[in-house]
Amino acid sequence: MARLARAAVITGALLLMANAALMLTMTPPYRCRNWVVADGSLWMLWAFLSVPVLAVVGLIAARWQWAVRKAAETSRYPLPVEHVLAAVCLMGTFMSQAPLFILVSRCTDWLKP
Repeated sequence: MARLARAAVITGALLLMANAALMLTMTPPYRCRNWVVADGSLWMLWAFLSVPVLAVVGLIAARWQWAVRKAAETSRYPLPVEHVLAAVCLMGTFMSQAPLFILVSRCTDWLKP
Protein backbone atom coordinates (compact mmCIF):
# COMPACT_ATOMS: atom_id res chain seq x y z
CA MET A 1 0.00 0.00 0.00
CA ALA A 2 2.86 2.37 0.71
CA ARG A 3 4.16 1.96 -2.84
CA LEU A 4 0.73 2.71 -4.27
CA ALA A 5 0.40 5.84 -2.14
CA ARG A 6 3.88 7.07 -3.05
CA ALA A 7 3.32 6.39 -6.76
CA ALA A 8 0.02 8.30 -6.64
CA VAL A 9 1.60 11.29 -4.91
CA ILE A 10 4.58 11.36 -7.29
CA THR A 11 2.24 11.17 -10.28
CA GLY A 12 0.12 13.97 -8.84
CA ALA A 13 3.18 16.14 -8.25
CA LEU A 14 4.41 15.59 -11.80
CA LEU A 15 1.00 16.45 -13.23
CA LEU A 16 0.82 19.54 -11.03
CA MET A 17 4.23 20.70 -12.27
CA ALA A 18 3.15 20.05 -15.86
CA ASN A 19 0.01 22.08 -15.25
CA ALA A 20 2.05 24.98 -13.86
CA ALA A 21 4.50 24.79 -16.75
CA LEU A 22 1.60 24.80 -19.20
CA MET A 23 0.07 27.88 -17.59
CA LEU A 24 3.41 29.70 -17.46
CA THR A 25 4.63 28.99 -20.98
CA MET A 26 1.53 28.91 -23.17
CA THR A 27 -0.55 31.81 -24.33
CA PRO A 28 -3.96 31.63 -22.64
CA PRO A 29 -6.87 30.72 -24.91
CA TYR A 30 -9.41 33.34 -25.89
CA ARG A 31 -12.00 32.00 -23.41
CA CYS A 32 -9.61 32.24 -20.45
CA ARG A 33 -7.65 35.42 -20.86
CA ASN A 34 -4.82 35.59 -18.31
CA TRP A 35 -5.89 32.09 -17.18
CA VAL A 36 -9.00 33.48 -15.51
CA VAL A 37 -12.17 31.44 -15.89
CA ALA A 38 -15.65 32.83 -15.21
CA ASP A 39 -15.58 31.75 -11.56
CA GLY A 40 -12.12 33.06 -10.73
CA SER A 41 -8.43 32.58 -11.33
CA LEU A 42 -6.96 29.14 -11.96
CA TRP A 43 -3.85 30.24 -10.10
CA MET A 44 -5.82 30.79 -6.90
CA LEU A 45 -7.41 27.35 -7.16
CA TRP A 46 -4.00 25.89 -7.88
CA ALA A 47 -2.39 27.63 -4.89
CA PHE A 48 -5.14 27.09 -2.33
CA LEU A 49 -6.42 23.63 -3.29
CA SER A 50 -3.86 21.67 -5.24
CA VAL A 51 -0.65 22.49 -3.44
CA PRO A 52 -1.95 22.07 0.16
CA VAL A 53 -3.81 18.84 -0.63
CA LEU A 54 -0.79 17.37 -2.39
CA ALA A 55 1.44 18.47 0.49
CA VAL A 56 -0.74 16.65 3.04
CA VAL A 57 -0.94 13.42 1.07
CA GLY A 58 2.77 13.73 0.32
CA LEU A 59 3.45 13.86 4.05
CA ILE A 60 1.32 10.76 4.55
CA ALA A 61 3.15 8.92 1.77
CA ALA A 62 6.60 10.02 2.93
CA ARG A 63 5.99 9.16 6.59
CA TRP A 64 3.91 6.05 5.89
CA GLN A 65 4.74 4.01 9.00
CA TRP A 66 4.18 6.97 11.30
CA ALA A 67 0.84 7.77 9.63
CA VAL A 68 -0.29 4.14 9.86
CA ARG A 69 0.67 3.98 13.53
CA LYS A 70 -1.11 7.25 14.38
CA ALA A 71 -4.22 6.28 12.43
CA ALA A 72 -4.32 2.85 14.09
CA GLU A 73 -4.04 4.44 17.55
CA THR A 74 -6.96 6.78 16.95
CA SER A 75 -9.18 4.52 14.81
CA ARG A 76 -12.45 3.33 16.31
CA TYR A 77 -13.54 1.34 13.28
CA PRO A 78 -12.44 -2.16 12.25
CA LEU A 79 -11.16 -0.97 8.87
CA PRO A 80 -7.64 -1.72 7.67
CA VAL A 81 -5.86 1.57 8.26
CA GLU A 82 -3.38 1.06 5.41
CA HIS A 83 -6.20 0.75 2.90
CA VAL A 84 -7.89 3.89 4.20
CA LEU A 85 -4.65 5.91 4.03
CA ALA A 86 -3.94 4.64 0.51
CA ALA A 87 -7.44 5.74 -0.51
CA VAL A 88 -6.82 9.15 1.07
CA CYS A 89 -3.62 9.51 -0.94
CA LEU A 90 -5.36 8.50 -4.18
CA MET A 91 -8.30 10.83 -3.63
CA GLY A 92 -6.01 13.69 -2.64
CA THR A 93 -4.04 13.19 -5.82
CA PHE A 94 -7.22 13.30 -7.91
CA MET A 95 -8.45 16.41 -6.07
CA SER A 96 -5.17 18.20 -6.67
CA GLN A 97 -5.76 17.93 -10.41
CA ALA A 98 -8.91 20.10 -10.30
CA PRO A 99 -7.26 23.13 -11.99
CA LEU A 100 -6.11 20.96 -14.90
CA PHE A 101 -9.62 19.55 -15.34
CA ILE A 102 -11.15 23.03 -15.19
CA LEU A 103 -8.58 24.29 -17.67
CA VAL A 104 -9.38 21.53 -20.15
CA SER A 105 -13.14 21.62 -19.68
CA ARG A 106 -13.73 25.40 -19.71
CA CYS A 107 -10.88 26.88 -21.72
CA THR A 108 -10.52 24.44 -24.61
CA ASP A 109 -12.72 22.65 -27.09
CA TRP A 110 -11.16 19.24 -26.38
CA LEU A 111 -14.17 17.86 -24.49
CA LYS A 112 -16.84 19.48 -26.65
CA PRO A 113 -18.63 17.27 -29.22
